[in-house]
Amino acid sequence: MNKLFYFLSLFSITLLGGCKKNKQCNCNNLIVAPDKYIYPVKSGSAEWNAAIAWGIGQPYPLDSVYKLCQISNSKLQAMSTVGLIHSLRDNPCLFNMLLRNNKFFGRNEVLTRLNVSSTLNMRNDAGVHVVNFYETQDPNCSACLNTENEKGNFATNWYLFDMVCTQDSILNQLDKGTKIRFAKIVIDKFKFQLNYPNTFGSSKTSSILILSQIMIRANFQPYMDALQTNSNLKSFASTGVLTGDFYNLILDLTNQFINS
Repeated sequence: MNKLFYFLSLFSITLLGGCKKNKQCNCNNLIVAPDKYIYPVKSGSAEWNAAIAWGIGQPYPLDSVYKLCQISNSKLQAMSTVGLIHSLRDNPCLFNMLLRNNKFFGRNEVLTRLNVSSTLNMRNDAGVHVVNFYETQDPNCSACLNTENEKGNFATNWYLFDMVCTQDSILNQLDKGTKIRFAKIVIDKFKFQLNYPNTFGSSKTSSILILSQIMIRANFQPYMDALQTNSNLKSFASTGVLTGDFYNLILDLTNQFINS
């Protein structure tokens, strides 16, 4: 538990610095929801670190941290769907996903404890707004950052939102045409990520995982067949843990899905 405290505190302190854009860059701005929630307690603040410290030795050591990541019900109900998406993306507790090796286990463990996520999943327009929001993300923005810490934070935030996008509750809202559109967007962003190999690491895997989940939720038969014949691919699709190089295989099958 002491290691967990050190790990979370160190990462939180890193996040405090924020990101300063290099003026010599080409970066499209992310959608900013005017009603997004501004979390009063920031990662790395005295109150945040006190919550981590309080949890040491407790049966559920992160409970005190999760309390800092909730939004009042009245604010949630008044918030637009885009506001909910942006508020979830900015939630400081999303980082707890990284405490689990199984990506889906980490995702489910964290998102089920955030009331902004639960509220978003109850909106019947969440899926299409997530796709629209994802489209405004720009991997090229990583080139606008000055330090390795800033670039690392950018890639981490990308990964965490990718995991939000892999949820069945989001993808099941999309019809086939929108699933195809989303797949095209993810592939486009993925190609740009490849231009920054020193920045994007795990987020490349999570982007591929979105494509895998899209094809599963669309019941795309060539991909379903591949899952049955390739045990490592099947393991990746169920855990998010990469045990082989499936990038090209999944990209090829996704292109087939897009053209289906």
